[in-house]
Amino acid sequence: MSVLDVRRILVDGRPVDHPTARQRGIGRYTAGFLAGLARTGVQVTAAVSSGVEADVLRSSAPNLDVRPWSPSLVREVAAADGWYIATQLMLHPVSLDPIPRAVTEARLPVAAVMYDVIPHRYPSRYLLDPSARKLADVRSMLARTVDGMLAISDFSARTAAEALGFPLERMRVIGAGVEPFFTPTSDDTWTRLERVAKLGVRARRRMVVAVTGGDDRKNTEGLVRAWALLDSALRESSQLVVACGVSPVVLAKWSALATSVGLRVGDDVVFTDAVSDYELVALLQACALAVFPSFDEGFGLPVAEAAACGRPVICSNTTSLPEVIDCDEALFDPYDPMAIARAIEWALTDDDHHGRLLAASERARRRWTWERVGADAVDALRDFSKLRTARRPPRPDCVNSRVAFVAPAPDSPSGIGPYSDQVAASWPGDGLVRFDDVSNCGARPATSSWSAAALGRYVPVHDHDHVVVALGSSPFHAASVSVSERWPSHVWLHDASLVGCHVGMAHASGNNEWANRMLADRLGRRATEFDDLLDAAEHHRRGSTFLEPVLDMARSVIVSSHEAAAVVKRVKPDHPPLLVLPLAFPDASPVVSILPRSLVVAGWLDANKRPEILVRLAAALDVDVTFVGAANGDTATMVSELAVRLGVAHRIHLTGRVTDNDFDRHLRSHRVGVQLRDDASGQMSAAVNDLVARGIPVVTSMYSHESIADGGLRHVSLAGSDDEVVSGLVTAVSSLLDDDRAWRVASEANIRHATSWRFADVARRVAAWLDESTMLPAGHVEVATRR
Repeated sequence: MSVLDVRRILVDGRPVDHPTARQRGIGRYTAGFLAGLARTGVQVTAAVSSGVEADVLRSSAPNLDVRPWSPSLVREVAAADGWYIATQLMLHPVSLDPIPRAVTEARLPVAAVMYDVIPHRYPSRYLLDPSARKLADVRSMLARTVDGMLAISDFSARTAAEALGFPLERMRVIGAGVEPFFTPTSDDTWTRLERVAKLGVRARRRMVVAVTGGDDRKNTEGLVRAWALLDSALRESSQLVVACGVSPVVLAKWSALATSVGLRVGDDVVFTDAVSDYELVALLQACALAVFPSFDEGFGLPVAEAAACGRPVICSNTTSLPEVIDCDEALFDPYDPMAIARAIEWALTDDDHHGRLLAASERARRRWTWERVGADAVDALRDFSKLRTARRPPRPDCVNSRVAFVAPAPDSPSGIGPYSDQVAASWPGDGLVRFDDVSNCGARPATSSWSAAALGRYVPVHDHDHVVVALGSSPFHAASVSVSERWPSHVWLHDASLVGCHVGMAHASGNNEWANRMLADRLGRRATEFDDLLDAAEHHRRGSTFLEPVLDMARSVIVSSHEAAAVVKRVKPDHPPLLVLPLAFPDASPVVSILPRSLVVAGWLDANKRPEILVRLAAALDVDVTFVGAANGDTATMVSELAVRLGVAHRIHLTGRVTDNDFDRHLRSHRVGVQLRDDASGQMSAAVNDLVARGIPVVTSMYSHESIADGGLRHVSLAGSDDEVVSGLVTAVSSLLDDDRAWRVASEANIRHATSWRFADVARRVAAWLDESTMLPAGHVEVATRR
C-alpha cells in the first residue's frame, strides 16, 4: 500500500453529545462530517464514549462503524497506517483530551478540524478570566503539534495560521455541509409552526428570519435597529423573526431595545425561544428572506441552511460569510444598520434582485454538502501524507492492552487489597495502572498511582482497554462500587454480595434517615419486604445482594467459586461472560518441622466468622487459639467475655492488626488453621490460601471436600446446633493436632497444591480473559484450570 493512500480514518465522535456543542455548531458539524466521510469508500470509524453519542451518529450515518474509545481501537487504526481526526480541538472550553494519550503513544498521524479562533482574536472579550487564557494557551500549543488542519473556510484557515502560529501550507479548506432535511418544499409549513405561532409569528405576513444567538458578535441588536429603519409600510407587511434560545437577561435587553426604537415585541419583531430542527426548517422554508448579520463567523452554517431550503439569503460582508453565499449582491456592512435595512428592502421589493439571490442560494445548496466535505477531507489527508516524515513505530509501552485495576489500597483492612496488589505485581507486561479504593482506609499509599475516584474525572476511562474492579462485601469497597456502576468494567467479585458494603456504609453515615433512604433506593420495590434495612443478616436471609447495578454495567464477571457463579446466574440470568477463577496461592516457603499443638484463625474477625464456636473448641480440646488480624470491636469483646466464662481466657489470643512479617510469623507458629464463615455467597478466603501455601493443614466451612485433594484441607459444616458444630470440628481437628503422620500428609498435599496456582498464573489468566470475554456471548461460563 502506498504511504499516500488513505484507507483507514479514526474520528473523534464525542462532540455530538458534548454539553456545549450538541445540536448546533461543532456537534452538528461532527455528525455531518462523519456521514460525509462514510460515503468516500475509506474505512471510517467513529470513537465514542457513551451510548447517546453512538445513537446520534448511527442515526445520521446508519452504516457508520461506531465503537467505544479504547487504546486497542487506536492501535488497530495505527497498524493500518491510518489517520486520526480531532473534532474538538477548538471546542470552547477546550476539552481535556481532544487528542487522547493512546493516539500519541501509537504515533498515529493527527489532523484537526479548524472551526475558528475567535477567542484568540478577541482576547479582551473572551479571555479575561485567567483560566480561560490558560486553556487558550494549551489549545494553541496542542494545535501546533498536529500534522495538518482541516479548515471549514478560507477565513478560518488564514486567521488560525496567524493566531496559532501554524504553517498555512499544512492547512486545507474542506468547508461544511448541510443536513439533508434542509431542503426546498412546496408544502404548507405552517402546520409545523403551531408552537412558535403562539409567540406571535403570523402566517399572514412575510417573514424575515434571522438565526442568531446571545453572543454580541451575532449582531442581533444591529438587526433590530435596522428593522426599525425600514419604511413603515414595508415593515407593516412583514415580520422579523429572530430564532434562537437566549438567557432571560439577553431577551430582556433585546426587548427593551426593540421597544425603544418603536417596534412592538411579539408583533413587529418576534424573539422565539430555542427551536427544534423541525421548527427551524419550517421557518426557513416559509420565510420570504433569511438575514444573517453576524460580525464574525468561522463559517456561518445558518446561511448555508437557509440557502439549502431554497430561500433568498443576505448576510454580512465580513469574515467567512462571503465564501458561503458567494454573491456580492447578497452582502451588507453589518456595522451599519442603515446598510442592513437597505439590503432587506432591496431583497423584498426588487423581483430581479430576488431572482439573483435565489440563484445564489441554489449554487450554495449544491456546494455545501457533507459528501463533498468528506471527499475534500480525504484529499487533504493525502496531501498531508506527502508532507509527513517517515512514520515512527509506536512506543513500546502502548503495544499491549492497557488495564485500569481498581481495588482497595494495599494497606486496606480488606484482604482484597493486598491480594489485588500481588495480582498487580505479577501482571504480564507493563500495561496495568493501579487505582486504589481509599474509602474509609486513610491516606492513599505513596506507591500507588491514582485513587479510584480519579477514574473518569482526572484520568479518562478511554485511556484504557479494560477496567477491572475488584469487589468485596465491606465498606472498604465503596469507591470501587461507584466505579463499577458508572463505567463498563470487568467485575471481579471476591464475594457474590455487596450487602456488607452498602449496609456498612449506611451504618458509617451516622444518619439513619439518610441510610434508610439510600438502601431503599437501592432495593426499589423490594424495600417494603424488609423489617430493618440496616440489618445485614436480614438482607442475607432474603437473598438481597445489591449486585444488579454492577452486573448491568459489567463487560464480564470473575468469581472465585462455582457457588458464587450460581449467585450471579440467579441475580442476572443473562449475565455477561463469567469466569470461575480460583484464588491464587502466594509464593511462601513452607514450614519444615512439626509445629506445636495450637490453632490459628487468620484475617478480619467479625461475628460471621463464628468465633464463639472456636472459643468453645479451645475448651473442648484444651488447645490455644490465636485470632490474627483486625477485629470488629463488639466481636472482640464477645470473644474475651466468653473465654472468661468458659475458663479459657489464657488460651484465647487476639493479636489485632499486625505487620506482614508478624502475620507470617503467627501462621508459621501454629499447627492447624481454622476458617469458618456464616452467610457465605461463594467467596473464598485468601487467608486459607496463605495457610495452604505454608503447608499448614486447614479446617474450614468455606471450601467443598473436592477443593483440595489428598486431605490437605478438610471441610466442616456449620449446619446444626453449636454443640453439633463443635463436635464436628473436634473430629476434623483432633487427628491433625495429635497425629504427626496425618499432619505431615496434609501439609505436603497443601504444598503440592499451592505450587500449581500462583499469582502469576492468575494474572496471566485474567489478562487473557479481558480480551477473550469481549467476543463471548451473554450467559457464557468458563472455568479456569490450574497447571
